[in-house]
Amino acid sequence: MKKKILVIDDFTALLDEVSEYLSLEGYKVYTAKDGAEGIQKAIQYLPNLILCDIEMPIMNGYDVFRTLEKIPDTASIPVVFLTAKATPQDFRFGLSLGVDDYLTKPFTIEELTATIKKRIEKVERAYKNANDKFTSFADNPIIGMYVYLNNNFVFFNEKLQKIIGYNVEEINNIDVFDIIITDKEKFKKEFNNCYLGHIQNIYTEIQIFNKNKKPILIEFFAKHIETNGKNGIIGGVVEVNTKNKNASANINHDKIKSVLSYLTEKDKAIVEGALYGRNANETEEQDKQLLKKIGITKREIEVLKLICSGLTNSEIAEQLFLSKRTIDRHRANIMDKTNSGNTAKLVAFAIKYNLVDI
Repeated sequence: MKKKILVIDDFTALLDEVSEYLSLEGYKVYTAKDGAEGIQKAIQYLPNLILCDIEMPIMNGYDVFRTLEKIPDTASIPVVFLTAKATPQDFRFGLSLGVDDYLTKPFTIEELTATIKKRIEKVERAYKNANDKFTSFADNPIIGMYVYLNNNFVFFNEKLQKIIGYNVEEINNIDVFDIIITDKEKFKKEFNNCYLGHIQNIYTEIQIFNKNKKPILIEFFAKHIETNGKNGIIGGVVEVNTKNKNASANINHDKIKSVLSYLTEKDKAIVEGALYGRNANETEEQDKQLLKKIGITKREIEVLKLICSGLTNSEIAEQLFLSKRTIDRHRANIMDKTNSGNTAKLVAFAIKYNLVDI
């Protein structure tokens, strides 16, 4: 599969020259003539690397970088600045932001090619490292492992599916707390508090119904995580042998303790591996199911389109012949349903799921 490069530059001649060369080198190239268009195309195409000019009108390269950093889907894309500014102060400022590299104009084709190759290879090594850690996590033969983000389970390993009988899609289509038999409300409160970070860990023994409605006893553990500004939980489940409960519990406790120790050190890499694997295999049908579960109404989509077109709540209210208070409520609902903390994230969500055409 071709690597994707996004080139953002307001100088048309350079934009065309770099685009043509990279296309001949086998890259899929997207171009943008200003920062705002560059952000839109970064969200839409999720390139492997972005080449971005610094000196651009309205929105300069630093503003583009800061905006992309705030959007989960684009935050990890490497950015290489193209600049005629080459003072040590400029380099220090960019590096302090987290910029990956600089190419000083005029640069040679050889410099451009080497920089792109180096940066893409670095990202791929990081993904492979995360994926290797995730594979180690996922293949645990004794403990059923899961990752929970954005109020959904995004991963079950094979062992967990065997224990409870449900896969990820099935468990997300029911109220998971309905399968809890003992202390349901207490467990629900603890789980939600762990998800929000009010408590860091859960270790408890509960009885549940598996998919075949058979009651089973499990040891359940969870650890709060935060990735890209989003809350979540990572943890696991062990089925307790009720015929020899004491021996089973002692063995399981040692296993769980060692895994918890591992998760404490490695949870971010594991979650990145889980999300990378999920995004790589995510299908259009899964997207549709997610939108259905989120429950965005036709009116909310109508409001969302107008938000993405840049209208204020007052302007949207006037256009739809509704009160500003009603639009405020719709906007709050959309933000909550999509877990978007700001307008940039909301626009990113809308583009990703084809709710708007910008």
